[in-house]
Amino acid sequence: MNVPYSTARPPNAVFNPPVPIRSSDRRFQLYEYVFYFLIVYQMMGAAFGLSVGFLGGAMHVGLAILCILRVRSQFFAIQAPVVIPLLCVVSYVSIQLFVHNESLSDDLIRSLIIWVMDLIIVKSLSTRPGFLRRASTALFISAVLLLPHLHITGEGRAELDHTAGVAIANGNDLAAWFGFCALALTIQGFEARSRFRMWISWTAAISSAFVVALTVSRGPLLALAVCLIIVFRKQARRSFLPILAVIVLLVVAMASGIFSSVITQYTDRGMEETGRFQVWPRVVERIWASPGAGVGVSHLLTDSGFRIADGRRKMIPPHNSFLYIALGAGVVPLFFFCLYWLMGLRGALKGSSPLNPNSAYLLPLWVYAFMSLFEIDSTFTQPWSTIVMCACLPYSGFRFHREIRAGEQVKDERKYELVVPRR
Repeated sequence: MNVPYSTARPPNAVFNPPVPIRSSDRRFQLYEYVFYFLIVYQMMGAAFGLSVGFLGGAMHVGLAILCILRVRSQFFAIQAPVVIPLLCVVSYVSIQLFVHNESLSDDLIRSLIIWVMDLIIVKSLSTRPGFLRRASTALFISAVLLLPHLHITGEGRAELDHTAGVAIANGNDLAAWFGFCALALTIQGFEARSRFRMWISWTAAISSAFVVALTVSRGPLLALAVCLIIVFRKQARRSFLPILAVIVLLVVAMASGIFSSVITQYTDRGMEETGRFQVWPRVVERIWASPGAGVGVSHLLTDSGFRIADGRRKMIPPHNSFLYIALGAGVVPLFFFCLYWLMGLRGALKGSSPLNPNSAYLLPLWVYAFMSLFEIDSTFTQPWSTIVMCACLPYSGFRFHREIRAGEQVKDERKYELVVPRR
């Protein structure tokens, strides 16, 4: 017997946690593994000598099409929130091509197109139970694969070898990635049902935080600290012992001297000016001079006010995702970009419902991803940020199991299904 779609909640219906659509299909499970492979390929394909032209972009497009075909009957219910970032990219790319005569093969433009494909893929895969937890673990493992290329620069900061061909060689990108891993794995430890998984998650989280500290990147470290406070504040209402266990792990790590050199590096760096606060006013002036169409991706570099060794002016990118979008293509893509993040915030706040199994992750991860926007130009295109936002962006519908109750007796348990909009 089929129950028709409805937006009403019968008074005699008890709603269990949502059962995502088409989640048990083995082929869809394969799509998830292919997505993890694409992440590793994107990060390390060049390092292994496997990078072939536009192959990576083609694989992202192909997987996105397969995901659309797999959820075609629920396509609009699942993919509706992706329309806003899609409009952002369409307007941005159109301005680059038709106003600034930029090439579609430009790396910055191509990364935005791949970002939209990833949004479609991840939004579809997030209908599978436990996807956020599995994806966090997969991203941590992917980042660990990069550690053989890690080295300490002459300034005492950890970076990946730029000559190795890895995708996140910049220290800030590396710190943001491991910061996400540290935060997600900390939450995963609190949510784990077994002590073994709990301690494994927390050990991996502390290891990730140590890598963040080695990069001496202040933005991701500050974002991680703020978000951990949010996590601990929520967990303190549930149990004090897990928080005490995390604190004990941190104390042991600090007492062993692991963080001694890191603390010294941060002390030396102090309030060192990296050029962001010098370049942001200049970027705003350039946006104000051309608010309708920006300046194009070929002219994003802006005078920082500093001089390099040979006396020339130091030109740097905006180091801010909002300024990056506005400077490149004007206020129209910026409007859709801001709306995209506001939708994510709304979903994170409303996702605290006990019906949502990811409720513990949403707000801390959204805050972390949002704070990272003020550190790195295109951090929103990174897989970890895409996964965070797809978890926060709401669906227009969920599938629920319904139990019809008559007094104390349960009749036809889990026999009927009802689709209702998310409140």
